[in-house]
Amino acid sequence: MIEVPLHMIITDDCDQENLEDLMFSLFVFTSVTLMVFMISVIIYTHLRGYTFRLYRSIVSIIMNDQRQEVDDGSACRYDAYLCYSSKDFEWVQNALLKNLDSQYCEKNRFNVCFEERDFIPGEDHIINIRDAIWNSRKTICIVTKHFLRDGWCVEAFNFAQSRYYTELKDVLIVVVAGALSQYQLVKFGPIRSFVQRQQYLRWPEDLQDIDWFFNRLSKKILKGQLVEKKIKSMSKETNTLELQSIATVS
Repeated sequence: MIEVPLHMIITDDCDQENLEDLMFSLFVFTSVTLMVFMISVIIYTHLRGYTFRLYRSIVSIIMNDQRQEVDDGSACRYDAYLCYSSKDFEWVQNALLKNLDSQYCEKNRFNVCFEERDFIPGEDHIINIRDAIWNSRKTICIVTKHFLRDGWCVEAFNFAQSRYYTELKDVLIVVVAGALSQYQLVKFGPIRSFVQRQQYLRWPEDLQDIDWFFNRLSKKILKGQLVEKKIKSMSKETNTLELQSIATVS
């Protein structure tokens, strides 16, 4: 019976009862496997937010809720500078500041700098931007269509990227929100070099992914990762982009 095609195998001599038991077992096994797979897909699709919160709770219990401290605590006044277009302020306040800034809620762990509250009235706007970036551990740029059209936002991004190159540390976080494709980001000169070489976050379209997003964002704010030396090869392009952005603001 070795190397005989299946359609030529004769089953007349086989025990029919044993054969039926085998077929039934295979049917049950296949059905259960498919059912478990489908249930897993449904649970992940509809309950992944709840599952993630449950996972975080279990991890917190196991780790005795030991919270990671922010690095270089005495070096900077703020944990993060939130850079965004003034046209996006209402959305940024409701979606981000209320979930990050400790003055909005005691449960929030970060001291966030943003223009409407922390910029010095009457001071030159460029100086306010520069001081906010250099007095914050991280700069978070909320990139939207309004951000790309705002000369001040582009200038702030270039200041933050200059610090990124100067300190060789991961001090710049980019969050893309709204209907912006990878092509649109790469097409826009001032942030092309960053999005092509570094990871960025996207604001989740599904509300159940919000907790996962803030978990990743918090880790990025706390993280003090050194940047690879390949940054040096990008310095010429950055200088050109800075000159372009200054012309735009002017």
